[in-house]
Amino acid sequence: MVRSSNPKTIFKDITKTLERTVNKDFEKINKHVAGATPRDTGDASKAWRQLGKYKLGDTKSMIVNTAPYIGLLDSKGHTSQHKPVSSDVPGGYSYISRSRPYASRGIVSPVIQSILATNKKI
Repeated sequence: MVRSSNPKTIFKDITKTLERTVNKDFEKINKHVAGATPRDTGDASKAWRQLGKYKLGDTKSMIVNTAPYIGLLDSKGHTSQHKPVSSDVPGGYSYISRSRPYASRGIVSPVIQSILATNKKI
């Protein structure tokens, strides 16, 4: 909440509030993409990482997954928006889980859409 009439103080407060809100959203995204990742061995769902805190103006990636086959999992059901980044599926690994349905709508996009839909204000 802004408690000043100084424009610099007001801008700084708005910036901090925006950064805090965006960082909370990134934490939610990171948590939910792990849960939405199809599981066979569980390696892909454990490979999600948040890379630091967002600062206004950042253009770096904030959430990554280091599993070499994550592009195959995330592209399932997406033919235009998401392309596989790797065709190397480890031997014996099935990216369509026997115990859980595959991500027919992808992983990341539905999670982001869900979180944005629940945010009413910043």
